[in-house]
Amino acid sequence: MTDILTPVAVQQITVVSGNAFQVASQYLGDATQVDRIMSINPQLLGDPWWTGVVVINIPAFAPGTGTGGVIGPIPGGANLT
Repeated sequence: MTDILTPVAVQQITVVSGNAFQVASQYLGDATQVDRIMSINPQLLGDPWWTGVVVINIPAFAPGTGTGGVIGPIPGGANLT
């Protein structure tokens, strides 16, 4: 059984050098969905920057699942909203 929280690859691409942010932006329309790409590509060893030829699995776009570019709370508790 597949965990519903784990993205599933719907497309596979070959990239010659680049990074996961560019791929997320181009294929998912949202660079903040980079974490979803990384989670289904263990062969990348957690490194979003690549050199050489790399085969990448791309998940389906899922609105509202990107991090919005914010990794964690802002130091000092500042609120920008």
